[in-house]
Amino acid sequence: MNTTKPWDDSIKWLVRQNPQSLVSFLLPDAVFQDVVDRELQAPSVEADTLYGVMWQGEQVILHVEFQRNRDNEMGRRLWHYNALTHIHTKLPVYSVVVYLVEESTLVESPYVIRLPDGRPTQRLDFETIKMWEIAPELIEQQGLVGLLPLLPLTKGGKKRETVDRMIDDLTKAGRQDLFVVGYAFSSLVYTTEGDDEWLKARFFMQHDILKDTWVFKEIRKEGLEEGVQQAKKQDLLRFVELRFPTLLALAKQTVEQKESVEQLQMMLDKLYQMNTSEQAQAALLANQ
Repeated sequence: MNTTKPWDDSIKWLVRQNPQSLVSFLLPDAVFQDVVDRELQAPSVEADTLYGVMWQGEQVILHVEFQRNRDNEMGRRLWHYNALTHIHTKLPVYSVVVYLVEESTLVESPYVIRLPDGRPTQRLDFETIKMWEIAPELIEQQGLVGLLPLLPLTKGGKKRETVDRMIDDLTKAGRQDLFVVGYAFSSLVYTTEGDDEWLKARFFMQHDILKDTWVFKEIRKEGLEEGVQQAKKQDLLRFVELRFPTLLALAKQTVEQKESVEQLQMMLDKLYQMNTSEQAQAALLANQ
């Protein structure tokens, strides 16, 4: 199972439900207008967040990438997304990378492509936000309720009183639906045995509230679906290993391209009908 999925899903849920909070945090005085439509994005663009905003009287695209670990290609990715989004929207694009957890070395702005003689031919200046350098008051005092779950990631945020304050502030704002998201981000910094046990206990106190939130239900649903998917992949690979062992490598390659349980089941049903390795190989290749 993908271990990055819980926090990855959490950040997507957070910004989807609270776009103005994110916009105000990154571009003070800017106003969220809409999410950039999928059809406006280039097919190869899979940016975390693309928002249309009104900033200083002009329309701008706010492009945000959230990063947990160092990515040596981050600069190039930002430039790629920025350029393609500008081409498709014909609007200026402001790119920001938000690093969630402290790393010793990170990709910094600008990203520059140079000619052999050293002259720059492409350049992207992007904004870099390091959550561990952000004072929690910046979120709290601006009333950015939608970003309160990020408090444990802020400067000095790895304190139990920070988690207590986050829970209290979310409760006062009537945003108990964000408790699960707050727990997901807290787990990124509360990693020692004593701390993680305290964190579990602290949020277990909110269990009656958590279990009825849409986030909790969605995480549980996706977790179950992913478990079924993994089990189906294992069933298929086990069948191939026993019946057509020479095709196991091909089968592994094929199943990784299938995302739905239905697709995997259809492939397995076809393999059940195959009598020879040649027939099974043809069936696997046809599903690539």
